[in-house]
Amino acid sequence: MTPLPPGFRVELDRDTKQLTADLLFGGSPARVLRLSAAGQTALRNLADSPVTDAATGALARHLTDAGLAHPLPPEPDHPADLTVVVPVLDRPAPLARCLAGLGDRYPVLVVDDGSQDPAAIAAVAAAHGAKLVRR
Repeated sequence: MTPLPPGFRVELDRDTKQLTADLLFGGSPARVLRLSAAGQTALRNLADSPVTDAATGALARHLTDAGLAHPLPPEPDHPADLTVVVPVLDRPAPLARCLAGLGDRYPVLVVDDGSQDPAAIAAVAAAHGAKLVRR
């Protein structure tokens, strides 16, 4: 079994129950997993920190393979090399909701395809830090 790589975290499935310090119940198919003392230590470590060594990596892999937990990959060290493109024709209110939902994680390019009120679209794009291009 290949351990989960360093930096990964795990989140126990919402249906997984820790019955005692050394017993977990859940997964698909349902099962009871008994943890050794080292496994209990690894589980405690995984509760608030990512995989850092072979023991936590092996337990994380076992938990995810059994359906007791879900892997959470580490955040990338660098921003993603992408831009979100949002085409728009009028409708500044839905555009505002869309841009608010996107947040500031990625650069956003709003493409106005000839709106009747280009100033309203420009104001929404500017308020959310999006670049605007008009056709």
